[in-house]
Amino acid sequence: MKPNESLPPAEWLTRIFAGAHVAIGISRLADGRFVAVNRAFEKLFGQRRKEIIGRTSIELGHWVDPEDRNRLIGKLRAGEQVNSFELRYRKRSGEIGNMMVSAQIHDLGGEPYLVGLLTDVTERKRALRDAEENQARLDAILKLSHVLVFHQDRRLRYTWVANPVLGVRADDVLGRTDTQILGPTAARPLNAIKRRVLRTGRGERQEAWVTNNGRTGCFDFIVEPERAADGRITGLICAAADITRRKRAEERLQLQADILDALEEGVNLVDRTGYIRYTNPKFDAMFGYAVGELLGQPVAVLNAPGWDTPEATARSIQRALDRHGSWSGEIKNRRKDGSEFWTRAHIVATDHPKLGPAWISVQADISDLRAAQAERDGAHRTIVGLADHLQQQLEEQRRELAREVHDEIGATLTGIRLHLDTLAHRARSGEVDDIRVLVDRALTSTRALCSQLRPPMLDDLGLADTLRWYARDWAQRSGISTRLRIAAPKEEPPDALCIDLFRMLQELLTNVARHAGASHVAVTLSGGRKGLTLRVSDDGHGLPPEGEGGGYGLLGIRERLRHHGGTMEVASSRQGTTVTLHIPALPT
Repeated sequence: MKPNESLPPAEWLTRIFAGAHVAIGISRLADGRFVAVNRAFEKLFGQRRKEIIGRTSIELGHWVDPEDRNRLIGKLRAGEQVNSFELRYRKRSGEIGNMMVSAQIHDLGGEPYLVGLLTDVTERKRALRDAEENQARLDAILKLSHVLVFHQDRRLRYTWVANPVLGVRADDVLGRTDTQILGPTAARPLNAIKRRVLRTGRGERQEAWVTNNGRTGCFDFIVEPERAADGRITGLICAAADITRRKRAEERLQLQADILDALEEGVNLVDRTGYIRYTNPKFDAMFGYAVGELLGQPVAVLNAPGWDTPEATARSIQRALDRHGSWSGEIKNRRKDGSEFWTRAHIVATDHPKLGPAWISVQADISDLRAAQAERDGAHRTIVGLADHLQQQLEEQRRELAREVHDEIGATLTGIRLHLDTLAHRARSGEVDDIRVLVDRALTSTRALCSQLRPPMLDDLGLADTLRWYARDWAQRSGISTRLRIAAPKEEPPDALCIDLFRMLQELLTNVARHAGASHVAVTLSGGRKGLTLRVSDDGHGLPPEGEGGGYGLLGIRERLRHHGGTMEVASSRQGTTVTLHIPALPT
């Protein structure tokens, strides 16, 4: 064909029809039989032209879904213009595909024909569907991971946001900058990172705290440059992972670690098998080990031999923890160099997230305290021994003084009394009677003084009769009605105990006379296999508000009881007071 020649209209229309990349098919509207198709149509359906012409789509194997075809024809007959209508069709392989149809009804030679332009959109639909599914998965992942993904242009304006956080909606940030959203102060560190990436072209990753609308969160920011095909930076692609919980947890853990490091007490963690899994610096130093040197060692290595072996001590503590969940007490320990020392320990059972059942102990070195206690106890024993010795010396002096008064002064007064009886026959009776009265008073006072110092009856009659005599004498002197139930013990107590019981009864009755305001008193002494019990009861107004502990009298009684291993019980009310003294039986 020559360059200047042109094709007849029918011919160039035929060539366009045949060479079009869009599948074109023409069929009679009345029976649906194809009258013309182009090569793209043949390729689309995988059949040659001669196999298609004169046949319907149904005869060709239900190429087009009948329901979709009927809806298409219904639209065309209704006069609608169909530019984009999706049809389902079945390929020869049996796969169901999708095509996009633009169709019109044309009247050719008085007969209506359906002219359709068909484009296979199966792959496009599949890609779109896959993209939607992937986007849904991505959205779900972003929500689960608390990750904010967004895009910003070179002016740091938000152009796209996925999974907003801190109460920000995508519509609230699009077209705006961090400065406009967060404020200049909060946005300053974020802008610095992003401008540096725009300037250097290198991505960065940093953590930053962000505050918006009163809410504060920590985010792990990843900022990467977005590049065009020619390498120019056109914007930023950013991701921000919400790590607020992790940072808060790290802060709490760091605070706990700082507290443990600063404690004056040693702390360690032992697993269920008895091996050490954690120690704080104070614990390591307390036992003379380097930091971390005790980890993985059995806890028994810390226990010093005592009543039990170190292993038995550890097992007994673990049994107590299993039963009660905690244990407190003092432990004898062994340092790395073999020296021994004492700690006061409090151990609790716990459920460790990784180790399972475990035990946490807090221990304080009490070596200096125990040394001070031992020194104090020694001093106390010395003082008590000295007090006991002084008491014995005092009783001996009383014994000697009573004997001297009784033997010397008593004998002299008795002699004077006898001579007075002789003189009574020679002198005037009135004068002698006056002297006799004075001598009798002196004898009475002498006997009373001897009784106060040490009643001779203890040596002559024993404890029970001495207590009866003293109680009756006291009742006569005080004018208080006294009821006695004093039983003699089967065996006479030792002299020191007899003296102390007498002195304690003296003190109790003296207190009644001076302070109780009583009108009746009951004194009881009983004995048996468990020991002796002395009880004094009165109907007075009771002890003062400060209670049974006040007054040196009761304090002195307690001290005497302590010497014999005895106890005192005091019951007091407005109706009276009862003091019960119990001295346990001496071992045979």
